[in-house]
Amino acid sequence: MKSDSSLINETISFQSIVKELNISEATVRNWVLTGQLKQVAPKLIDHKSYKQFKTEVIGKDKLNRRANKLHLDETDHAYLIKKIQSSLSKIYSKNSTTPETKKTSRLEGYSKFSGEEVSKTYENELGASHKNLEGIFYTPPNIVNELFSYLPSLDFSQLTFCDPCCGSGNFLVGALDAGISPENIYGFDTDPTAVEIAKARIFEKTGYRTKNIFSLNFLDYCLEKQTLFNQNSSTSESESPQTPLTFDIIFTNPPWGKKLPLADKKKYADAFNGGIRVDSAGFFSLACLEVLTEGGFIGFLLPESFFNVAAFSSVRKKLLEFNITHLIDHKKPFEKLQTRAQSFILKKEMPKPKNKTFCLFEGQRWKRVTKDFHKNPSSIFNFYSSDQSAKVIDHLFDLPHTTLKGQASWALGIVTGNNKKFLHSEEKTHLIPIYKGSDITGEGFKKPSHFITEDFSSFQQVAPIELYQAPKKIAYRFISSNLVFAYDNQKRYFLNSANLIIPHEDFDLTCEQITFLLNSEVMNWVFHMIFRTHKVLRSDLEFLPLWTDYFKQEQNPNESTLCDYLGIMKVEDGTFCFKK
Repeated sequence: MKSDSSLINETISFQSIVKELNISEATVRNWVLTGQLKQVAPKLIDHKSYKQFKTEVIGKDKLNRRANKLHLDETDHAYLIKKIQSSLSKIYSKNSTTPETKKTSRLEGYSKFSGEEVSKTYENELGASHKNLEGIFYTPPNIVNELFSYLPSLDFSQLTFCDPCCGSGNFLVGALDAGISPENIYGFDTDPTAVEIAKARIFEKTGYRTKNIFSLNFLDYCLEKQTLFNQNSSTSESESPQTPLTFDIIFTNPPWGKKLPLADKKKYADAFNGGIRVDSAGFFSLACLEVLTEGGFIGFLLPESFFNVAAFSSVRKKLLEFNITHLIDHKKPFEKLQTRAQSFILKKEMPKPKNKTFCLFEGQRWKRVTKDFHKNPSSIFNFYSSDQSAKVIDHLFDLPHTTLKGQASWALGIVTGNNKKFLHSEEKTHLIPIYKGSDITGEGFKKPSHFITEDFSSFQQVAPIELYQAPKKIAYRFISSNLVFAYDNQKRYFLNSANLIIPHEDFDLTCEQITFLLNSEVMNWVFHMIFRTHKVLRSDLEFLPLWTDYFKQEQNPNESTLCDYLGIMKVEDGTFCFKK
């Protein structure tokens, strides 16, 4: 039997793998369950199997590549930082010369050492994996200018400005251009190189050597600001954040989805969000509210998910306690990032019942009654829905209806943990057909293209078999922008790209009637106008209205008679309006 010391030398701990690959412990357990890693003791992996796994799987399998971007980063960060520091010294040198020398220097190519150019160089040459790991997406100048343009006329010279995630200073420069005095501009960032670039850019534009931009974690600053103001603070004198207790304007683009240690998540959740853990962007939103002056303005650039995903519901509810003046869509401004970027501007004052929010989406503009967002599930900010569409949706929910909430059983499709290993493209003995989400259509099911063993014991996750074998059930695509449902009375099995609904026996509608309503054009429109997601979630489906009285007067349901019953009509752009 091997000794404990020899066993440790031949193994690697779960925690070491979690730290190295920047993944969760649950992911490691799943890899063990599916036979990709060999576990030899509690939370210990055979080191040889781990090395083989890294060589043969990581970087080849798409899912793992996405989960382990850190291993794909070949940027020489030390060289990049050295190059940036050299450029910054030239900025200070250039701006310390006489006007005549400046003119000669520019003719010799000095202009390539402008702060803006250095900022672009740093942004472009930072490793993609580093930017994803830290949630870094530097704000395009046109978005900076747009957000400042939505502020009311103010005496900016008398106001304080802060960017708590300032990066290389795009919002700080925007504040300067808006008329805010350089000595009233504050910034925080955990990247010391980006902070030095931001300082140099302010010096270049104004000649002011700012001490108001700090290489600090703003969230920790908010937690400990009373200590940091103390003269005995451990922060060095030159970097001591002698900032105001509050700021008049806070504009920022916080980290999107930055990986935070669990201890930090708990700390920030307890401090800012009543113990509810959210994404890094959510914590920054809440922290900024605490250091904003009464009547001050916050502007945040965020991923689309912030505005419509349930995980941010606690943050949105907090924001709705104030006057949200603008909600703006910026399409997809970041290269190689498919996520839409959107922003909100908020004034720290109590909202009035008739307050309206200016909404800008896909080049169209409208105003929405702000309190309407309270009515949405999870307080979704569905500002992509116009004021007229919102009125039609209110009408549809006012009609007599039922919902699936509490009146159905739900099941996820089978998670094998390794589809390459367990799925077969040819039908053989002891294999049964299994359907993917893409096999589901509004008209029924495609011919199955994959088959699976009848022994489910090796699979990662399987719902109770009786749910798959229900004599009547409804299957639907889980990963989809549209509602796609099919009635199943053949006891089919499904992969996890499809989910199942089994209405209770006493439910007011049949499976066929539910399927018709959920596939209908009007229901798809309602779904898009409220949720606008790429996943069809149970909680969202439980919210949708199912108009039971329609089937009391219509034996052969179709789109036309459904619209007649609802009192609406479809228009050319695909939306619905009240029937004339």
